[in-house]
Amino acid sequence: FPNNKNNQQQQPQVNASVFAEMNCRLDGVEWFPTNKKDNNNLAWQQRAPYVMLLGAPQSGLPSLTRALLQHPQLAFESKTDHFFAHLSQGRAENKVHVQSARELLYLRHYSRDTYLLLQQQQNKSNSNINYALDSSDDYFAATTTVPKRILCVCPWSKFIVLVRDPWERLLAQFEIEVDHHGWKRPFATWILQDLARLRAVGLDPTHTEMMYPEHWDVAWANYQKLLLNEPAGPLGNGLYALALLDWITYLEQITTQPQLLILKYEDWKQQPHYVLDQVTQFLKLDPFPHSSSASSSASSSSSVYTTNRTTSLVDADTRLQLQKFYQPFSQLLCSTAGWDPTTDCWPLEDY
Repeated sequence: FPNNKNNQQQQPQVNASVFAEMNCRLDGVEWFPTNKKDNNNLAWQQRAPYVMLLGAPQSGLPSLTRALLQHPQLAFESKTDHFFAHLSQGRAENKVHVQSARELLYLRHYSRDTYLLLQQQQNKSNSNINYALDSSDDYFAATTTVPKRILCVCPWSKFIVLVRDPWERLLAQFEIEVDHHGWKRPFATWILQDLARLRAVGLDPTHTEMMYPEHWDVAWANYQKLLLNEPAGPLGNGLYALALLDWITYLEQITTQPQLLILKYEDWKQQPHYVLDQVTQFLKLDPFPHSSSASSSASSSSSVYTTNRTTSLVDADTRLQLQKFYQPFSQLLCSTAGWDPTTDCWPLEDY
């Protein structure tokens, strides 16, 4: 999505009130505040997240977050604990209670300490624009709940999505299961339950009952209903295009200029300065100095699991089937993001 050409807060489009009426319980609270008392800076909003970092597990999100937090105009409240993933909604009307959510968010999560930190950091930069940041790998795939919660509570937010080759990401997640969760059975057994869920809703391109693309949004919603305590299973975490299209649908309900930047983990690892420049331009922040140590986070050995050991544990046939499984979804991601399908979206011949 093209960057906004001004530094002002984005404003909702006319029919955004329909979104708020259907999804948000306001109880007299202003949904998209326009109070300009704080020097046009809406300083009270800085106590709430303005920048949302989204991505699947093992997509490099922690390393990018650590790098961005070295920027003097960004701060992160360590007590967020995936706030919007666990925010409850009214059961009867299934609406987000905006006032109570904001009070909880301001008082317990994005506390006054974060706001004061931002004010202190203001002296370190050439700009008076400072933002609080939220980063979670529980948000991106949970599109039946989280987008609505964020856009009811913080409709001013900008979003950065980080994606990784879905096959590499899947192997890295398996390595986590083996090393940290004690998984001792074969890789094929580990993905079996999630594959059954995806086949049941028609989201397995290698199966005869695959849904037509025009029905993938419904199938994706049905898939999420089959999950209990996680936004997606190991295979589903790599269906970036389906989650991304849901986010875009929500964003386009409230603004004519969705503030969404899509990044690739491979670019972050290989060209960290380039990615950091993209982010600062998108957020209208001062640029990172090229001498900054922030880019070293991209190559940190602890930032994301590699797949050298895991690849040897997966037989060639399983690998090929899963590469074919992801291919149509990666092509859809390419067309949605406006990327070159021959180079940017992990074409099959690269595997």
